Amino acid sequence: PALAWGEKDGTVTNSERRISRQRPFLSAPGEARADWRIICDVAIRMGYAGFDYASAAEVFREHAELSGFENDGRRDFDISALAALDDGAYDALAPVQWPVTSEHPAGTPRMFESQAFFTPDRKARFVPVVPRAARNATSRDFPLVLNT
Repeated sequence: PALAWGEKDGTVTNSERRISRQRPFLSAPGEARADWRIICDVAIRMGYAGFDYASAAEVFREHAELSGFENDGRRDFDISALAALDDGAYDALAPVQWPVTSEHPAGTPRMFESQAFFTPDRKARFVPVVPRAARNATSRDFPLVLNT
């Protein structure tokens, strides 16, 4: 079994792109293990190399490094500036909003202030949303169509 939310040690990211260090406040029950450990064990049993992580911090460092691989500012998700965190810095990680790059080592609270978007010509794209009539039909009682 995998650890539940209050038993996990790692990071979480919320809807405002804020990465926060998560620490367990409950002990792991029985033989429950971290998700990353379960995936690594399966990969190793399947014969894949490179899954010999010893901690959540090691997994995070590789995740951070890969986010910057061949990125060059073309993708919005980039936390490559966090790839060099040692275990102590990882444990003390303060909440930070991605992207976290060498240009923005303290994170990016507000994206697109430079008016450059992640499109080939760096311009924003507005995409009209056409609701499905049957599922989102409006009426006098329900005159609005909402999307998420």
